[in-house]
Order: sequence, then structure tokens, then C-alpha cells
Amino acid sequence: MNQKNMPLYKSIENDLVDKIASGYYKSDTMIPTELELTKIYKASRVTIRKATDGLVAKNLLVRTAGLGSIVKPSSFAHKTIEHLSFSEEIKAQGKTPRFEVTLFTVQEASPQIANILKLNEREMVYYFERACYCDEDIIQYEKTYMSIRKFPDLNISYLEKSKFYYVEQIKGTKIDISTHTIIPILPTIEIAKMFKIDKYTPIIKVNLITYLKNGDVMDYTEQYLNSQKYQAKYVRIR
Repeated sequence: MNQKNMPLYKSIENDLVDKIASGYYKSDTMIPTELELTKIYKASRVTIRKATDGLVAKNLLVRTAGLGSIVKPSSFAHKTIEHLSFSEEIKAQGKTPRFEVTLFTVQEASPQIANILKLNEREMVYYFERACYCDEDIIQYEKTYMSIRKFPDLNISYLEKSKFYYVEQIKGTKIDISTHTIIPILPTIEIAKMFKIDKYTPIIKVNLITYLKNGDVMDYTEQYLNSQKYQAKYVRIR
């Protein structure tokens, strides 16, 4: 959760935003108390209060006297757009997609990740990071969690081609929908260097949960989009 060169209260605030956006803390329910959050994040109550103040200011939390902080209903809007993979999107522009896997590990699912992926707590998952290129420009960086039990033969060679191709053509399952929660943020030092921007240039973070036709969750991905290179186009139908 902690990010280098970022104040602790801001890292906590970002983590709480992620948990709200992913549905770990659901709309109209209370988040843990300040005392509980001090234990979760190993931080002082002053730091926790500063983090939650940021979420109140962003209109994501509502404080209720004598109760605590409640996730505000409809904090994130929902729109439906065409579902394309990164490769399909880039090829549709007449350009060449390329993936570079920078990290590929296995680890125990945290309570948040297990909840999102609909797994047992501490079940083993893949965690991998990919740099996504359009021609020779890096325009997106991904951090993804996937179930090992559901995808036991996943490997780097598949991820350097197409994750959607692996799931649909190799595993024979159909992808249904993805939920995208879009959050404007400032980049970490590492992401800024990767995108060749300064740390004060805003970027877009997308929390993305992809579902299969059978109702299973395929993966949970955090995407970081290079706002200097990446532009999204939406067609809305009334």
C-alpha cells in the first residue's frame, strides 16, 4: 500500500479510495473506526484523521456523529462502453501493441483481493506487472491479480502476447464485462520516470474488475495511464 516518496496520510487516503472503488468498503456502510485504522495502517490517529479528511473533502465519505465514517452512496458513476482488450484497442488505431512483464510472482491473497476475486482469504494468487506499449511509446502500466486455482497454467509468455487471448482461446472461457473506476492521481516517482513526466503531471488510475460469462471474476487490475500519450474515446448511446 505504501508508496515511496509519498506522505503516509496520502498513501492511506489512496488505499482507502481503492477499497471504496473496488467495493471492499461498500456504499452506505461504515469503514473501520479511526482506532481500527490506526492498527491496520500502523499510523497515529492524527495521520488517519488527515487521510479520512481527504476522503470527506472528495465527497467519498460522510462523518456521522457518534457512529463514524460512512461510504457515501453513488460515489462512483457507471457508464457502459464497448469492451476491448488493450491489444484490440491499439490495433484498431492501426498501431502495434507490445507488453513487457516487469514482475511475475505468486502470493497469498489479502482480504481485499480475496473479496474482489471471490476467493478464500489467503488463497494463492498471481501478482504481475506489465508495461503496455503503443508502437514504442509506453502508455499504460498495469498491476494485476489473478487466481492460480482458476488459471493454473498462466505464464509470462501468455502475458507478453494477450491476456484476453489466453483466457478466451487457450482456456476456452468467455469474457463478459469489466467495471472501470477512474481516479485522477499524481504519479509516484517510479511511474513518473517510466512515463518520462514530472511528478506533478496528473495521470489517470483505473481500478478494473473483469468478469467471465460464467460469473467468475477473471482478474483485478490497477492501470496507470500516461495522460501525455493516452487518450480515451467514448461513444455514448442514448
